[in-house]
Amino acid sequence: MGLFAYLKNKFSKKEDTPTGEKYEKGLAKSRAAFADRLQELSKRYQEVNESYFEELEQILIEADVGVALTLKLVESLLDNNWLSD
Repeated sequence: MGLFAYLKNKFSKKEDTPTGEKYEKGLAKSRAAFADRLQELSKRYQEVNESYFEELEQILIEADVGVALTLKLVESLLDNNWLSD
């Protein structure tokens, strides 16, 4: 088999799994990773403090929640007196 025939076969084959199924598997994997990171965060901190919120902010931004929404959520939580002074 020549190089061009190999490439033609490689790129013309249809995927075994439908695109929607592949997409769902990817989302499930991302959702599980996000949930695991939040669970690790809650285990690491016995009480809520500034470091907790900084790490929560980082997790949310890395999860593509968005910078604006992340900042709004964290500010809202801080305004509701989650930190005990």
